[in-house]
Amino acid sequence: MKDNQLPSQISRDALLVEARALALTVATLRRARGKLNPEDCLLASPEWHVIIEEFARDVLHAVVGWDLVGLNDVDVFHRGDDDDWLGIGAAG
Repeated sequence: MKDNQLPSQISRDALLVEARALALTVATLRRARGKLNPEDCLLASPEWHVIIEEFARDVLHAVVGWDLVGLNDVDVFHRGDDDDWLGIGAAG
């Protein structure tokens, strides 16, 4: 192994850990709000496809937020009236 390979391996591992932490956080928040997660559905079922799409939207929201996506006025994400993703409201 070359000396320059170790930092990139550490970097990849750190990125995987960070991505897993993000996915677990989103899954925990979804469960707390009473939403299903992808693992709650039969793989590749119609319900799974809907849930995985919602999960991906929630991950996107956790990473960049709605404002940075630039689609606030477009209902591409089927947001509905509940824009408070964490479900805690302004008062907490």
